[in-house]
Amino acid sequence: MPAPVKIRRSMPSLGSARAAITGGIAAVLAMGCRADEVPSGPSFPTTPTQVVADAGDVPSGETLFAELSRQVPSSAGFFFDPLGRIVVNVSDPQDGPAAARAVRAHLDRGDIAVADRASVPIVWRRVGFSYGQLSRLRKAVFDSAFTSMPGLVTLDLDERRNRVRVGATSQTIGNVRQPLTSLLRRIGADTLALEIAADAPLRLSGAWRSPGFFTWTGLLLTADTLVGGLEIGQTSVWGCTLGFTADYSGVGSGFVSASHCTADIWNVDGRVANQAHNDSQAGTEVVDPGPWNCGLFHLCRRSDAAFFQASAGRPTIRGLLARPVALGSTNVNSSDPYFIIVGSSNGWDGQQIYKLGASTGWTSGYVSFTCQDRNLTGFPGNVRTVRCTNESSNPDIDGDSGGPLFIPAGGPYVYLSGTTVGAALNGAGTGWSTISQIQLDF
Repeated sequence: MPAPVKIRRSMPSLGSARAAITGGIAAVLAMGCRADEVPSGPSFPTTPTQVVADAGDVPSGETLFAELSRQVPSSAGFFFDPLGRIVVNVSDPQDGPAAARAVRAHLDRGDIAVADRASVPIVWRRVGFSYGQLSRLRKAVFDSAFTSMPGLVTLDLDERRNRVRVGATSQTIGNVRQPLTSLLRRIGADTLALEIAADAPLRLSGAWRSPGFFTWTGLLLTADTLVGGLEIGQTSVWGCTLGFTADYSGVGSGFVSASHCTADIWNVDGRVANQAHNDSQAGTEVVDPGPWNCGLFHLCRRSDAAFFQASAGRPTIRGLLARPVALGSTNVNSSDPYFIIVGSSNGWDGQQIYKLGASTGWTSGYVSFTCQDRNLTGFPGNVRTVRCTNESSNPDIDGDSGGPLFIPAGGPYVYLSGTTVGAALNGAGTGWSTISQIQLDF
């Protein structure tokens, strides 16, 4: 077997990069510029109904949208367009400049994680529905349909499309349209605010591993120090990816990976995680929060994450992720072997995001959906829903589950965004638990 990867001990001061799972991570951000209107397509009524979102119903991935809604009631979130601009949605065009100024203030305060905020233009566009309207509609669909109607896969307040988007399997999409439309009419909501699209359940990307399967080096080898992105598993049993290292109150140092990589999803089973599928024990699962009942034969959790206590004698360094030599590689850069976490951010629709996986290595993609409720299938007895997940265009295959996603912050510095749940779009995309949801879970 090749020699263990050596993680260099000399490094820049980590400062706020020393992230604990039990606390928020301070983000490091930068400045801004002027806002202009951009077209959004068809025109809409000039006097839209404004409804400010109820703070008690705001998911962690939309707290900034809700705050913006309180500041500018006709606002409806924002996203990054292909030009790298932040596009702010407003249903009342008179509010466009005020909404753009409010987003600029949030950017300047560090609420929106980017590598260089001075280079980010902010523009606004007119849309048909406010955040308050869409958030109330989304809640009604979740409470009345999502946890009871067969065939539904995803539920999302889609800020780019300015709609509540329901994803259904191709086999059932024809059956769900009428009852969902009837629900909207009963509650007096505009049926144009709902989009129903074909979608498929995530394919959970934990993998069965056979002896001698790997010939690669780097993420798949035994490292002298545990950091995010390394492969973990057991020969002939399972294989996943270490998400990030952390401290857990009352337990000590360890790391986070996907709960479904354990023997009993969303329940502590004491699964042992090795490195390189040999006897180099990395840790043991000790914390795996249980779900709550959210419908008939339906269980919910905020994330698909579990905490593993580091094995005795296994050093960990918080705030570090393994750094491969190039995109698409699993070979760790021996001269510069880590990314340094300087903050946390779930990421925003359209934003570039990196991912580490034991199978796909280091990949780049763009966030395609944020705060999406997603049903998981294939488990006996109950449907399981992970609340407020994100999705991105990073490729994902078996073995990547649990791996970290992170936003580039310039040079070796990154913002930690979450951990992989499974493959979307037949492997062309990744669904993942966000860091804010993981923190709430623990």
